[in-house]
Amino acid sequence: MNMKRILIILSIVLLTSSNCKKRGGDPVPSGPVTPAEINGWIYEQMKHYYYWSSALPEKYDSTDMEPAAYFQSLCYLPPDRFSYVEEIEATAKAVTVVTGNTYETDFGFSLRPVMFNGVVSALQVLFVVPGSPADLVGIRRGDLFSHADGKPITNVSTYGWNQQQTVILTLCDLHLDPIRDLTLSKFHYLDHPVLADSVYEWGAYRVAYLVYKNFRSGGDNIFIDELKERFAWFKHRGANALVLDLRYNNGGEINAAQVLASLIAPRANVEKRDIFARLEFNATYGSELRRKDIDAEVLRLSLPSATEINNLNLNLNKLCVITGNETASASELIIHCLKDFLGIVIYGERTVGKNLGSITVTDNRNRIPWKLHPIVTRISDSKFNHAYETGISPTYPADEKSVYIGDFGDVRNDPIFLKIVNNEFPGVSGFLKGSKIPQLKSATRIQVIDPPFQDAGIILDY
Repeated sequence: MNMKRILIILSIVLLTSSNCKKRGGDPVPSGPVTPAEINGWIYEQMKHYYYWSSALPEKYDSTDMEPAAYFQSLCYLPPDRFSYVEEIEATAKAVTVVTGNTYETDFGFSLRPVMFNGVVSALQVLFVVPGSPADLVGIRRGDLFSHADGKPITNVSTYGWNQQQTVILTLCDLHLDPIRDLTLSKFHYLDHPVLADSVYEWGAYRVAYLVYKNFRSGGDNIFIDELKERFAWFKHRGANALVLDLRYNNGGEINAAQVLASLIAPRANVEKRDIFARLEFNATYGSELRRKDIDAEVLRLSLPSATEINNLNLNLNKLCVITGNETASASELIIHCLKDFLGIVIYGERTVGKNLGSITVTDNRNRIPWKLHPIVTRISDSKFNHAYETGISPTYPADEKSVYIGDFGDVRNDPIFLKIVNNEFPGVSGFLKGSKIPQLKSATRIQVIDPPFQDAGIILDY
């Protein structure tokens, strides 16, 4: 069977496709687009693609409701908390797609507010994307900023400067004393999914560590190739354990998830191309996919490049995963669906709970100025178990509420990683030197605030 690529994407910036179901032979209307016409188009797409299409009204009842409100009125609550709609002209996205690759246009870091003595007074860096403006000026995970353009950080609304093209940020220490000013200007940069990777050699342990931000294949599969290169290096270094850091990963393309799963799972299962995930669609859309000869309902370990995957496969029987409250979608698929093949130990926070996927639907006639993101599929493991809609609980709860977070790979100053070392790799603590945590002024109380999780939906794009 000719298997076409299936993508699952969950990120703040979206890749788009031009799926549109319309009646064959219908003439394209002329004149201004009315709300009733827009809503009729919305209903038609939802009836065809929506996973819960059977819960929709049998026929479209013409209405002049505002389109976003009408779309929400069709959503099947409470299970559907992810479908959404956006007006195309009102969604100027900071993204450019060049030869299939996604280039961001922003500063390239993730921030969270930090309270000093009960008042928001700084922003802290959670991660920096390699090659981004933040990376090139030397910003690192854990850095604190007390001022933006000379104005003190006083509340979460200070994030407004992120809409600017250029900003001057004041790097400060844990006492809010200024260190230096850094000038950042936005530019296009390639959004690499791998934020960091390391191999730790602790006695008999060779522990590979991978920080993976999203599941993307990239144009000509460049990100897939980068992922394979990382595992080739892990294997060259003799890695016999893996810590997969998904705490900031809220999803991505499912074929990238297939590759990652195949690099991790026991080699025997990869060689047999065992089923590791299943997708369920509504009757209409599922039949359409089968008529188009798309094997969309079964996902298997390994891809056509199975020989290459086997050569790079770590052949693990246990996996340690770090999760956060933003871990979702394809990340949860990896955790939930690989558990049938190897032991998985989870450190961190409960995940989002997104066992659903959506497609992006636009009008290929360029008449309807709206973009739909309806849920179209439910994801389960090989045994048809899909029960993680409330999130996946960690084996060992842990968080990074501490303001003392070092760069990725700095095991001594990552409380979650340190917990993994103490639990999973006996005797390793002796290889680690003492922490470099600075002393605070006795009167200072510091509290970090989780940034709000913004779910932009999963996309399945054929």
